[in-house]
Amino acid sequence: MSRPPPELSPPRVTTGQWGILLASLAVAAASYLTSSYGAVFGFIIALTLLNLWLLGSLLLEALRTRLLGKSLLTGGTLLFFWLETLADFQHPVPFPMPHSPITTETQFSLALVHQALVYVAVFQFMLFAGYSLRPHLGLVTSWADSRTDRKGWTSLVLKLLLAACALTPLLLSFSLDLQNVTKALLAARSGSGPAGEPVGLLHNLEFLGMFGAALLIAKGTVLPGRHKLVWLLAGAVCAAPFVFPGARHLWLFIGLPAVAIAAMRFLGRGALFRAMQWGMVAMGILLVVQLQWGLRGTGWNNIGNLKPAQLLTASSTGQFTALLYAEYLVPERHPYFMEVAEPYFVIHWIPRKFWPEKPIMRSWTEYNDSYTGGSSEFNVTPSVIGQFHINWGVLGVVFIGAWLGFLTCLADRLMLGLDLDRQQALAVVVGMLYAFILSSFRFYSPIYVTYVVFGLVGMWLITRGTPAAQKRSRRAQLHIGNTGLPRV
Repeated sequence: MSRPPPELSPPRVTTGQWGILLASLAVAAASYLTSSYGAVFGFIIALTLLNLWLLGSLLLEALRTRLLGKSLLTGGTLLFFWLETLADFQHPVPFPMPHSPITTETQFSLALVHQALVYVAVFQFMLFAGYSLRPHLGLVTSWADSRTDRKGWTSLVLKLLLAACALTPLLLSFSLDLQNVTKALLAARSGSGPAGEPVGLLHNLEFLGMFGAALLIAKGTVLPGRHKLVWLLAGAVCAAPFVFPGARHLWLFIGLPAVAIAAMRFLGRGALFRAMQWGMVAMGILLVVQLQWGLRGTGWNNIGNLKPAQLLTASSTGQFTALLYAEYLVPERHPYFMEVAEPYFVIHWIPRKFWPEKPIMRSWTEYNDSYTGGSSEFNVTPSVIGQFHINWGVLGVVFIGAWLGFLTCLADRLMLGLDLDRQQALAVVVGMLYAFILSSFRFYSPIYVTYVVFGLVGMWLITRGTPAAQKRSRRAQLHIGNTGLPRV
């Protein structure tokens, strides 16, 4: 297996980018010199500004490379952690302690805040260290080269059937009663809508539908082709079961592929208008995400009562508080769990119908029970940093940062080698891989992998294998095209 030519490799981490990452580590470590919450706020401001600077430079880089990987890593860290530190400090009591059966304090100690800042800086540094890895990926890229979209009526029917899978479990749950389906969707998580009947294993159809809806929305917005409005409307209808309930990560798996594909199509060509279109698609996704957050407890019927300030709030992930609670819990009140997550990614596929006592992650269960008091009304994730801290300490944080960074490099590499005229379905799957990486900032979970795996299944159904000779010819054309030479 040979390495890809430099022209088909994701961009390297530059000296300037390493400098900002090292500066963040230094500032986070220097926060230990402070002895008051007011003093640590200056370090938080410095860390946020450094990462805004880094994000800005990476977005400019994306205009040239057309790849979003490094921007998503920095944007995710900024959204889930650095901006959350600012929000947590703005409370009347900075870094307030959540109510739980084991807590008596009103706020997290300064020592835990110091540790959390260092953890986030280490995690971000390792994201880029993992992104810098360039292992042999010949088998993966060769397989990706081999899948091209089917054409004709068969392909059209399969795409529509896949997208319709998103609606099938919901319709069956309410016995095809469209009025109750509409009421349930508009009620979101308010608890005021009608309750449907369970559909058993048929609920897995909605995961195929997620891929189908993502493909239709991408075809209706950024992929080449005709009848865009028809594709977009069909995609929007099929996306409704994922958008209305209020789980923002579901919309991420549907909307982010379009953004990643738009970057590949429209950036790097000096087309300012196209870049603005891409930005509008991204802003549309962010708007839906914020609407989901603002309406998740009241239902979409109350959209008219939503205040503009609620759409602008940055404190909507709670992951920095979750990290602080993970530090509070382990190792002072509970020993390190030393639990490996990957086996759960395997047993996840065994239905509980056949294994009623199938275990779930003990580390998450005890963390969640401690935080919520065993409440069944909601659950709490420890953030990916907190998750690996309560299992393996700082070594776990180092590992998961490097692993997610490497997966991002892989996604960039796959996206860079795609022909968007002939590999649209595969491009959507790669976009869903980006969504898995970002969702994992909240929790490294087999649930998020499920969406990508079903996306792969859907992609397989609507693509076909390419003969080896055609693969070699296309790879040569990609190589020539990326060197700036004319295609022959």
